[in-house]
Amino acid sequence: MEDKYSIKELITFIIIILVVLGIFYGITVLVTNKKNNTKSSDTSTSTEENTKIDYEKILAQNALSQKDENYFVYAYTNSDENVSTYNNDLVTYKNKEDALKVYYVELDNAFNKNNFASESNFEDGKVIFKATTLLKVNNGSIVEKYETKEEITNALTSLKGE
Repeated sequence: MEDKYSIKELITFIIIILVVLGIFYGITVLVTNKKNNTKSSDTSTSTEENTKIDYEKILAQNALSQKDENYFVYAYTNSDENVSTYNNDLVTYKNKEDALKVYYVELDNAFNKNNFASESNFEDGKVIFKATTLLKVNNGSIVEKYETKEEITNALTSLKGE
């Protein structure tokens, strides 16, 4: 009789454990689905759009090593008050049929901190920027550089064809 009683207790114990595990599983599924539904309804873009790679943004150290033969490198800081004007001018230029490729270097990016200093240096293949700069590159060599507001504005005006 003792064996019968202990087997009955064992079966009851196992059933209680399974019920508790089932409750925890159900709660986990509900919470996880609620989080997933919230994420998908909060974002208006698909996952594919969120993971789009921007090949126009490059690191400063790669400014002279792009695959194109001729291109521009536009290095900028977000603190420059003229950045939005320059960006608009570059968009207008890029829409031209014969426009060269334009690569963007965000100098505020932590990966570019070694290429951002108080003085520019474009000697011996170095690219150290002190402020917003527009470079024209041909076969890995800088052929034109525009560092001041006036130089950049004039260059972009000329590129746009105005």
